[in-house]
Amino acid sequence: MEQKHTFWSGWIPEEDCKSDSCRSVQLKTGCNRNIKKLTLLAIWTAVTFVLGRLFTFPIPGSAGNILTLLDVGIYTAVFLFGKREAAIIGGFAAFLLDLTAGYSNYMFFSLIIHGGQGYLAGLTRYKWLNFLLSLVFMVGGYFIVGGLMY
Repeated sequence: MEQKHTFWSGWIPEEDCKSDSCRSVQLKTGCNRNIKKLTLLAIWTAVTFVLGRLFTFPIPGSAGNILTLLDVGIYTAVFLFGKREAAIIGGFAAFLLDLTAGYSNYMFFSLIIHGGQGYLAGLTRYKWLNFLLSLVFMVGGYFIVGGLMY
């Protein structure tokens, strides 16, 4: 099976990380891919959170709901990193956004809903279908949660 190209693949040749000399000094030589991957995910989570926090628009006539640019960061993460990483980025960024914006009652729901949105946005090879699935999941998720909470 062909591996999907991701943003960080190809930075370090695979054969360089398998040598015994590299294993002994992984942190010094940069062969530890997990640290780079975790750092990129943390940075993109912060960027997505800032996008959502800076561009927050209240929805008139609703029960204090907001519209944010959080989805921009999630969809960009899908294109750069892949579906699993976008789920992590979307879930954590939405969780932090709700925590800092005063919507703590939605925090855990947002973690699941936006995480699922990020995962579904990269599910198939058809981008229009991915967008539609993730959109329906997000809107339907918040519709159900709003009905349960109020």
